[in-house]
Amino acid sequence: MVYLEEKIEQLRSELICLVEHTGTFIDSRVISLSQELDEILVEFEKQHTPLYL
Repeated sequence: MVYLEEKIEQLRSELICLVEHTGTFIDSRVISLSQELDEILVEFEKQHTPLYL
């Protein structure tokens, strides 16, 4: 649980720094990092969504 939260914060920080450095969202590294963050966020949501039967 804590691992995912730490990973989200790490990727978020890296993404912000990279966008500030490149000055654009249209960069292969930015897109790749953004996709990785999306995947982690989906996993985080799965773990925090209650199952209703």
